[in-house]
Amino acid sequence: MFRAAGGGKYNTVSVQEAYKLLQSGQAKYIDVRTKPEFSGGHPPNATNIPIPMLAIQSFVDDVSKVAPNKEDLLLMGCAAGGRSAKACDMLATHGYTNLLNVEGGFGAWESAGLPKE
Repeated sequence: MFRAAGGGKYNTVSVQEAYKLLQSGQAKYIDVRTKPEFSGGHPPNATNIPIPMLAIQSFVDDVSKVAPNKEDLLLMGCAAGGRSAKACDMLATHGYTNLLNVEGGFGAWESAGLPKE
């Protein structure tokens, strides 16, 4: 179902699998794109927490407000998968243990015709 990535720190999940997890209520979707990118469309009920270039602790603090339990299942998404992979690495370093990078990001989400807001 999930493919290992990131040196074992997180797994990669397809957009279809991510959507199923969202629909089931098992996961939270954190979109790390910029606010203008997010405003242009995003997965239903996604939370926008843009990944910073330098302020890593600020990013981790913002995520902890949405997911205070570091064992919560978090779907990390961006435009194509690169920034969300970095976000997974950051969060894994800070003790998050249940991270899924959404393969292909929002571009793949749109290409698959999945619902968006």
